[in-house]
Amino acid sequence: MFGAQVFPAASVIASAGGVDALVATRPGLVTVWTHSLLGLVWLLNWSTLGASMRARRVIDDEGYRALFLLRPSAAWIALFALDVYTYRPFASIWEYFTTAGGAQL
Repeated sequence: MFGAQVFPAASVIASAGGVDALVATRPGLVTVWTHSLLGLVWLLNWSTLGASMRARRVIDDEGYRALFLLRPSAAWIALFALDVYTYRPFASIWEYFTTAGGAQL
């Protein structure tokens, strides 16, 4: 899921049209990517905190997986799905895949 959101954003921003071309063709996608990338940064920091707590034996392996990996990852994916539903940058799930997550305008 990380790559499915990060690499298309980088591809479009690096292209000749950049963000302006993206906003013209898929207005909601910039918002979806922004929310997704902020969520990704939070998720990575949260899991790093959990790994640190696990290394210091504050929590066990089961607690680490549940509290710092599985539940936050599921929440991040659910929020991405809600963002896509709210802003509707794609006509269908098929369009999401055929445009490589919006990387191909």
